[in-house]
Amino acid sequence: MMPKIFISYRRKDSLLHAGRIFDQLALRFDPKDIFMDFTIPTGGDFPQILQNAVTSCDVCLVIIGMNWENIIYQRTIENADDWVRYEVKMALQRHTDKKCVVMPILVGGATMPDIKLLPDDIHKLNDLHALSVRDFQRDFHNDIAQLVADIHAVVGKSAPAMPTPAPTPSPKIDANATFLLFEEARSAKNWDEARQLLAQLRSVDNLSVIIASTLDDDEKELWEAINHEAFQKKRDEDYQFLRIRAKGDKKRFRTAFDAFSRTYPHYDPDPLGHFASRAYDLLPQPFEW
Repeated sequence: MMPKIFISYRRKDSLLHAGRIFDQLALRFDPKDIFMDFTIPTGGDFPQILQNAVTSCDVCLVIIGMNWENIIYQRTIENADDWVRYEVKMALQRHTDKKCVVMPILVGGATMPDIKLLPDDIHKLNDLHALSVRDFQRDFHNDIAQLVADIHAVVGKSAPAMPTPAPTPSPKIDANATFLLFEEARSAKNWDEARQLLAQLRSVDNLSVIIASTLDDDEKELWEAINHEAFQKKRDEDYQFLRIRAKGDKKRFRTAFDAFSRTYPHYDPDPLGHFASRAYDLLPQPFEW
């Protein structure tokens, strides 16, 4: 019997990571048994379908990116509706009743949320052991293999042996044209078409190199500028998260700062590395000021 898997994620935090994990799990389990909110049909009763999916799953994967706890903290303060909090709360209740297993999945270099920033009804999440799914291809496939084994263990079945994935040759598609079609579909909010095009692009090795090789000099300059702008935006968002983390537990901040420094070496304009000093562990208040 195949397990029913529920994937909880935040669009503003881990959409691409969650989609990549969904794609890999769909190769190993029946895709019909894997729930992600984009599978809800147009016109479907979103709250009811969501509740049914959570209350019938065997495994709930909570995908946690760098901004996950920041978003949930802000929405808690604002007393705003938060479907992710609702999903996690329901899943944790079923986890306590041994009706499903909740698995925190850390992506993008994230660490487990600071319990001080979590609402009381999902504090239990921090008691659970998390799995980090790393971005680099070899690490990613190893981590997915571990996740698959863990899921099979939950439902009492051994995972089939997964061979080391061989390098996949680049498909014979026009990567540049496909990328432009993806951008058009995304701008038009045609999500079904965008997802299909993105799946094709994910299978292309060295996508940036392939696209750049098809461009003239002016287009290459624009392509490099777009990539650089996207890189800077992601870096600045991650750094803003570090600013928030610096006000909390120093040990957790150190872990987050180390992960950030590995991804963006030599970038610390504030500098926040000052707060990572272990001298604070030795000095009593008010010396930390």
